[in-house]
Amino acid sequence: MLTVPEAGTLGASDEEHLQRATGDGRLLVTQDRDFLRPAAAVMPHAGIAYAPQNRTVGELVRGLTLIHQVLGTDEMNDHIEHL
Repeated sequence: MLTVPEAGTLGASDEEHLQRATGDGRLLVTQDRDFLRPAAAVMPHAGIAYAPQNRTVGELVRGLTLIHQVLGTDEMNDHIEHL
């Protein structure tokens, strides 16, 4: 796991975050609905897991665990999974 502060990319655009995650082969996890726009615009990515703001930490963990157990890397490419 790599957070935005750890990556030193605070203030970067959504597209830059998505490109960084994709370049690193990482699933991007977000609660920012605006983040779905670049992905929907046919920008290739390694996968996005989106959770609305009202989800609890437990719900996020369970959803991400399920993604990890059920969906492979190839299945997540250019895929948005709603938690």
